[in-house]
Amino acid sequence: MVRVPLSVDAFSETSVQSPVLRLVDIQRYHFTLLQALDHYETGLLERHTGNAAMIRNVRLTLRAIRLELERHSSLSALAMCEARVRLDYQKRCRKRFKDAVSRALRDLYQVRGRQVRWDDLLDVWKSHQLDPANRRVIGELKSAYHYRHWLAHGRYWPLPQTFTYGQVYRVVEAFLDLAGLG
Repeated sequence: MVRVPLSVDAFSETSVQSPVLRLVDIQRYHFTLLQALDHYETGLLERHTGNAAMIRNVRLTLRAIRLELERHSSLSALAMCEARVRLDYQKRCRKRFKDAVSRALRDLYQVRGRQVRWDDLLDVWKSHQLDPANRRVIGELKSAYHYRHWLAHGRYWPLPQTFTYGQVYRVVEAFLDLAGLG
């Protein structure tokens, strides 16, 4: 494994002080921790070169930690996306923007108020997308939210589809871009 120097400024001062989480902050956090795990693993393997059982144990433990980091970063990215969309929903309803999505969201607000379901918000966005690629992104985001619920609520049921952090990052980034929230 190659040692990569850790970046001192992996987290900007604004990201530490700001209550609003950004996708780029989650990505920095994720990759900084992966680098730290790589350094840790390299050091342990160098110290225990002759001990095969210890090396196997270190690798198994760090594999489990990396999987947990993938899950944590995925959950953070999906939660951040939901927060952005809900804040945008409230803003569009309050400021009474005139575009088609805003009008549809205000209609939804008349029925559901602030207690709107996540799927209903995504359905509004999906119904106003002419590009099939954008509709596909929203469909993928909906699928990723099943994974988010599984992560957030204890992982006690079998999940038919899991996502890597990279997959979650790409779909969240694509949705935020198409919604103008990135």
